Amino acid sequence: MQIFKCLNCSHIENLNSLNLINIIICPKCGRRMLRVEPCLRLGEILIAFKKITRKELEDALEIKYSLTQHCPLGKILRLADIIDAEAINNALEFQNRASLSPENLPKTCR
Repeated sequence: MQIFKCLNCSHIENLNSLNLINIIICPKCGRRMLRVEPCLRLGEILIAFKKITRKELEDALEIKYSLTQHCPLGKILRLADIIDAEAINNALEFQNRASLSPENLPKTCR
């Protein structure tokens, strides 16, 4: 099960799908809803807000997985001069705000 939250009206919607979907349209206000469960990853957020392309993400992930030591994706994107630190910080803040606390989950998900 995937849970989406509207960026405009905060409406919560459940979606049963085997494929992970990042964005759907809100049935209440017609604006974008983003997946909040399972949590969007940094790369997915940056793509959803058109800060990076899928190719840039794939290139950064290829670098990340080729390293012998752990290096966060945001650091790789920044060092490769693909994106600025402010955009990364904004995406990380969005990731933290977008997560649903247990009391906000629909009853079917508790």
